[in-house]
Amino acid sequence: MEYQLINKVFFHRTISVDEIYTIIEEVIKQNRDKITKYGKQNVKLGPNPRLQVDGWVNGIKYTLGFKKNRIGQLFPPLDQS
Repeated sequence: MEYQLINKVFFHRTISVDEIYTIIEEVIKQNRDKITKYGKQNVKLGPNPRLQVDGWVNGIKYTLGFKKNRIGQLFPPLDQS
């Protein structure tokens, strides 16, 4: 069986670190209350608490993931609805 490589890069190839930083800031601002609540309840959630929040920046939806109060992932989901 022959496998084809599929381009699975979610970001545009010209995106800069500063632009990613701005996206993270905006998604955090949009979800401030939810993230604050997660941080305060972290101890009650067990040894490996996780949270994912969605936000829109420049018409594109992004998912920001937290694990143990730290950012662990950022990506634009393929489903933009």
